[in-house]
Amino acid sequence: TAETPEQAVKDLKEAEKLVNLVELRMDCIKNIDENQDAKLIKFKNHLLKNLKEEKAVIFSYYSDTVKYVAQALSNPDENVIPHSL
Repeated sequence: TAETPEQAVKDLKEAEKLVNLVELRMDCIKNIDENQDAKLIKFKNHLLKNLKEEKAVIFSYYSDTVKYVAQALSNPDENVIPHSL
């Protein structure tokens, strides 16, 4: 809580900088290419190697992550190492 109008202005400027930083990060996140997502590629390889044709239940706290992973797993990917290697 700002004690003076000057402090309030300073706090608002700092908050604006943080909002701008978050917006920049969100733009980067929106442009993630699943073919270059190292964690996703490793996860896919793990599933292919260890589960093969079995089914799996995948949990995530964030619904956006669930949608991202589900979409990525439903699409063939050249960067995934086949389990036969």
